[in-house]
Amino acid sequence: MLSRFFVFFPLVLSLVAFILTTLCLFAGKDEGFMEDYAIARVNTSMLGHNILDSSSSDSDSNDDDGDGGILDTVTDAWDDIKDEITDTINDIAGEIADQLAETLGIHEWYSIHVMDACEGYYKPNATSPGAGLNVTGCTQSPPAKRFNLNKMISKELSVGPFDITLADLDWPDAIDDAIDTLNSALLAIFIFYILGTGFSGLAMLACVVAFFLFGRRSIFLVNLILAALAALSITVGSVVGTVAAHKGVGKINDLGDDVGLSASIGSKFIALTWVSSAFMIAATMYWTAQLCLMRREKKREWKHRKGSY
Repeated sequence: MLSRFFVFFPLVLSLVAFILTTLCLFAGKDEGFMEDYAIARVNTSMLGHNILDSSSSDSDSNDDDGDGGILDTVTDAWDDIKDEITDTINDIAGEIADQLAETLGIHEWYSIHVMDACEGYYKPNATSPGAGLNVTGCTQSPPAKRFNLNKMISKELSVGPFDITLADLDWPDAIDDAIDTLNSALLAIFIFYILGTGFSGLAMLACVVAFFLFGRRSIFLVNLILAALAALSITVGSVVGTVAAHKGVGKINDLGDDVGLSASIGSKFIALTWVSSAFMIAATMYWTAQLCLMRREKKREWKHRKGSY
């Protein structure tokens, strides 16, 4: 059996798991607090680009209709001028595309956290490599209705500079179903994280008791049960969060590509929750090993006593 000072090993593991799970639970609770650790983020900075593309296509079509036999008499100089004009138009279109969300009066991104949803703009802008996040607000609501993107954008469009609706942007109704996939998982994630936080906290206290009452099988067994329950709760929450994020984000990207809507998985959140799970699994393995060693020593003592008679 290991020395009593080895009890500090599962104590530290439980403490770290408790802290990490708490951070997963409260990430995004206040504006700017661990905003990078969202479960998923929806990028709306290019929403409405299909309208711009449609207008550009119509303009090109009209130009083609008017060419006729004039093309045969166009000089190289005119071609150069035309190419220069085209490049200028493309540059302007790119700048407009980068400011579409601001022009429409909506935010450039919306994020989903375990306990709330946040929104804001990219800084310095949406197309900059490694753009930062400028949080402008966070809202709390029941988990089942945590993230109603349709309602949020519709509300912003209604007070925006243009009389436009999501229907005008060809918004696919199926996107709402994809977002519901994320919403449906939030309540389960919340419950499992609460359980994981509670059990990991109790596991810490049990480690302290085990240090002072070292060697008692009942104490070790209680520690094993608490560590196992914490590991199970956090792991299930991690699985639900990971699967829901991948499934929901995948659907949003498939359905929203035509209207300029995209989503990304919160890789930092996923990493954080799985590290927390791994720490509690390690603590569970420690107490399992302690009980196995204790049982082996008891069996060895029993054989020794039996042989002495």
